[in-house]
Amino acid sequence: MSETAVSIPRRRERGGGLLLAAAVLLNVALFGIGVYFERHPRDSHDRWSAAGVAGVALLNSAALTVPPSRTAGARFIARARRIAFLANSLLLFVALLIVGIEALVDARLATLHGVALGLPPLLTIAALRRQARAR
Repeated sequence: MSETAVSIPRRRERGGGLLLAAAVLLNVALFGIGVYFERHPRDSHDRWSAAGVAGVALLNSAALTVPPSRTAGARFIARARRIAFLANSLLLFVALLIVGIEALVDARLATLHGVALGLPPLLTIAALRRQARAR
């Protein structure tokens, strides 16, 4: 039982470092936002989207931090990372659509939403690609 369940990013690791730590922290924040809107929805559609965001954030955190081991096989972790990459690509695409539509009305609000909606999936995609190259 000397294996750890979660790999904490270290600066010296080739696939880790600041990018991985920032992606994990943003996914923790994204999970908190998803749980908040799940508990306090503004309309009936907020529950589904909030649950989806919280689920993707949880999957992202697992894909970024769980090392392949005997208990969590390498194939399972590789599949989770591919699913996380696809989910984040979709989130980034939807964020760009939302920002594009909002830019027609208010550019400052669109910039704020662009950073808030686009940064977590963008950093997660970058960290997943860096991990894939490090292997």
